[in-house]
Amino acid sequence: GKTFHYYSLAVMISAKQINNLISQDKFDAEAAMKKVSELETLVAQAKEAEVMTPTY
Repeated sequence: GKTFHYYSLAVMISAKQINNLISQDKFDAEAAMKKVSELETLVAQAKEAEVMTPTY
């Protein structure tokens, strides 16, 4: 499975993409909301991966 570190990086990349998208003078709100939904999914998966990660 994917690690918490993987999801952390994926969340950062997704957030940067959203920021770039909404920083444009004209942006597609529907596309932005789709990206936000994808980000929410990544965050949920990251939380799940964190719980599954053993602590030493």
